Formats: sequence, structure tokens, C-alpha cells
Amino acid sequence: MVLKNNSGRDPRRYNVPTTSEIAVILPGNNSFMEPSHRDVVLYRSAHDDPHKREIIHISESHPHYDPLHYVLLFPHGEEGWKIGIPHTNGRGQVSPLQFAAYRIMFRGGFSIILHAGRLFQQYVVDQFAKVEAGRLHFQRYNQDKLRAELYQGLADAVHEGIVASHNFKMTY
Repeated sequence: MVLKNNSGRDPRRYNVPTTSEIAVILPGNNSFMEPSHRDVVLYRSAHDDPHKREIIHISESHPHYDPLHYVLLFPHGEEGWKIGIPHTNGRGQVSPLQFAAYRIMFRGGFSIILHAGRLFQQYVVDQFAKVEAGRLHFQRYNQDKLRAELYQGLADAVHEGIVASHNFKMTY
């Protein structure tokens, strides 16, 4: 994203930001339809015809997503998080949050990630987006495990404007 300052406009409005903050914009259309996916797109030449190219999508849960997206942080192609990494204590699997926390932890030596400046900030925000996307994905596809049907009474009460502990009506 590039922000350009147009000198023909009022200088008190539409100003270019003056801070060096990092933000995340999660793609989607705010509906309950299928969530959008973030991925890296690669073009691979076919073996039989060098002019024919094949499109490969690497999703954020693929172990090569991080080294392909952040080439400067992982120059040796170290694998990133993937589904099914066993936990060291034998209880369950490593979550994306645990993997990101392990990767950015200071261990006393030189760390490319920790000295990357704004790229480090972008990496942390991207890992946050990966964690939140995973949580939203779980909530979307595990409604039976969450027993969401038990909340229907609460939803009905909110819709009707009834609150059990108070005698007032909610207005919108």
C-alpha cells in the first residue's frame, strides 16, 4: 500500500499518517458466507512444456507459507507452523499462537526476526491474523461441539428485549 500526498487538496484533511504503526486488514465481506483465505501464489513451469505455467496456492497453514512470504526473515527456508505439530510434553498439538511465541522469543543470541524493524512488526501482525482466522474457523465449523443451540434462549431474550435480572426493555 502506498500513500501519496496530493498537494491540491486542503492540507488539514486527507493527511498522510505521521506515525509508523502497523495495522491488519483481514479480507472478507462481513457475512456468514465462506471466509476468505490468505495465501501465497506461485507459478510453476510444467515439466513437458516450459511455456505452460501452473498456479499453486500455498495456504497460511502450509509449513512453507512463512518462508515464502517473509524471505528476508527466513533466508534458509525454515518451515513455519503447520497443522499437526506434536507438543513436546505429549499433550495435544502446537497452536499457531504457541508456535509464533516460540519463534519470536529472545534466546540470548542474534535473531534476524527480532532485528527486522517494521518487517518484524508486519510478521507479528500477520501471525496475529493467522491465530484469529484459526479461531474464527474453529467457531464456524464446530458449532455442535460449542453447543451453540443452548444460546438460543439468550438470543431470543435479547431479540425480545427481556433481561432476567432487570425490569427494563432494551431499545435499538
